[in-house]
Amino acid sequence: MWRKDIESVFKDVLHESDSVLEIVNHHDFYASLLILGSVEYAIGNILETAIGRCGFLEKDYYVTNVEIPTDERIRDWLDGKLDDSEWAYKT
Repeated sequence: MWRKDIESVFKDVLHESDSVLEIVNHHDFYASLLILGSVEYAIGNILETAIGRCGFLEKDYYVTNVEIPTDERIRDWLDGKLDDSEWAYKT
């Protein structure tokens, strides 16, 4: 059920922000989303709104427009092994 909730909430929030949810992938310990975001809206605001509406997601997120991160990179980020100033943004 939570998988459909994530997709539904993000689609609604992104639609409100003139943006599109392209892909949702569910992994063992996280969900990844490919978003085509409007430059008219701050991606952080969009993500925080969607995360808040879901009500069950962690408030920390990893955003990149450079690469699709691997499970290993996400795990390293979650374990605090990456320098936040390099790639990650934490709320």
